[in-house]
Amino acid sequence: MDSLKKNFLTLKKNIEINKIERNRFLMILISTLFIIDYLGFCYLVNRNPFNIFPSFPIMDKKKQITLYLPDIDGKNIIKEERRVSIINDLEKLVRQLFEEVITGSNFKNTSIIVSVDIFIRKIWIYNNNCIIDIGHSYINKNSIIIPGSEKIFRKALKMTINKNIPSITQVIILERGIPGKNLWESAGI
Repeated sequence: MDSLKKNFLTLKKNIEINKIERNRFLMILISTLFIIDYLGFCYLVNRNPFNIFPSFPIMDKKKQITLYLPDIDGKNIIKEERRVSIINDLEKLVRQLFEEVITGSNFKNTSIIVSVDIFIRKIWIYNNNCIIDIGHSYINKNSIIIPGSEKIFRKALKMTINKNIPSITQVIILERGIPGKNLWESAGI
């Protein structure tokens, strides 16, 4: 015990004499306190102290989907394959498929087939049914309506959802809560 006390007094005397040694001692003491604090925090949150950097994200989390898109003639349906991000939530997947069908083909200019700017108000999925309630955000009065475009749009959307989500057998499209309403005419075009 006396030797420990003697060593401590010698260290204290050396620290008081030499400012460089004093500053070095303070830096080591403060650094040690920070390290002990960090280790205590890691212990409390049950985390590995060497796990400082986040893990690398998986770069390719995409899957292949099949889209059925209305053709510009308003009579035919185009089949197209795309790679999209993986979505585990059914409602979000239906929303994404809906947006992909509205956007149209990547290889042909088929976006004109949807004459109005429509958006999804609500999606309900229960049993084997998918109900999509849509609305119109704005109406372009200069839009050209292609004959049969709404019918082929509905068919393409139903085929796309049925193909990519096999558990859904029936797709019902509502326009502001009303089933069977003509989407393009109800927009005021």
